Amino acid sequence: MRYTIYRDGIAVKTVAPLDRLAFREISSRYLSDDKRIQIADLPRDGVRAAKTAEQLNRAPSSVVVGR
Repeated sequence: MRYTIYRDGIAVKTVAPLDRLAFREISSRYLSDDKRIQIADLPRDGVRAAKTAEQLNRAPSSVVVGR
């Protein structure tokens, strides 16, 4: 089964359906949800950005939290 894509009421192409079970592995260069939570929580506990970055093995610029 294929799906038709319409633009301004005119069929422009057909596409195959997405595989709902397929997933892509997320690159390690992106922060995981767990690390994002850590980054948000550590300054509240008095831990500085440089120390947070060291604990997470990241550059300090990736853990700076806006105020």
